[in-house]
Amino acid sequence: MFALVLALSATTALADDCVVTYRIADIETALSDAEAAYVARNKDSVHTNVALAVDRLRCVTDEVNTVTAARIHRAVGLDGFLSRDDVREKTAFEAALLLDPGYTFPITMAPEGSAIRADYDAAKAFQAPPGTALNIPANLKVHIDGAPAVDRPAGRPAVIQAFDPAGVALTGWYKPDDPLTLPAARAAPIALGNVAPVETARVSRPHGLNRPLAYTAAGALVAGGALYGAAWVTNGAYTSAADGDKGTIVTENHVFTISGFSLAGAGAITGALAVATGSW
Repeated sequence: MFALVLALSATTALADDCVVTYRIADIETALSDAEAAYVARNKDSVHTNVALAVDRLRCVTDEVNTVTAARIHRAVGLDGFLSRDDVREKTAFEAALLLDPGYTFPITMAPEGSAIRADYDAAKAFQAPPGTALNIPANLKVHIDGAPAVDRPAGRPAVIQAFDPAGVALTGWYKPDDPLTLPAARAAPIALGNVAPVETARVSRPHGLNRPLAYTAAGALVAGGALYGAAWVTNGAYTSAADGDKGTIVTENHVFTISGFSLAGAGAITGALAVATGSW
């Protein structure tokens, strides 16, 4: 309960300080639960959900509109009524009526002749006193109860938000006597799409060979040359050989010649690949 009471005091924080952030819909959900709990006369649930809405407000990433701000004030007023906190009830209802003077509680929440309806109707007589000028840092804009402002309201609570180029810088529900310090504006985040690509200089390298292929090509050429040389040797031996040996010599000559040309051709092709796949 102590933590919930604290949540209803000044609740402000930079959005960067919030581990979890919320949208307006999250606040509206807590407010709906608080209103339903009031109809059910569940005092503890009203207090819990109003405190939850105010606590979520300090970490909201949306711009609060006037309708939501008025609803927050009304919910705080309902909680003040149930808690017998006359000042909180009165000032919250006065703030709500300034924003939404045409709103009337439904009969299910405030029957005719009920104390809560009488308190709400009495708050309609409130005349807002002049506000106090805010010391607004450069590049910061302030919204109070969903509208741009340069003065802080006097004598009543307010939903105060500050916006800078990075988004929501501060937001919270402030009682009239809560201190308010507006933060310095942050810079807008850099969009990745706007960052110019960094060009790296191309390093010129001498052309080289694919060494494994080059070695294979050289070996094939050497072997092919050796076989072709053997073919010439057998060709010379043919003229001096006996007739019975000439058939064998011819066969050897053909084998050496064909094998030599094949290996030499393979070596030439492999050598070309070694050049083509070499690094620059």
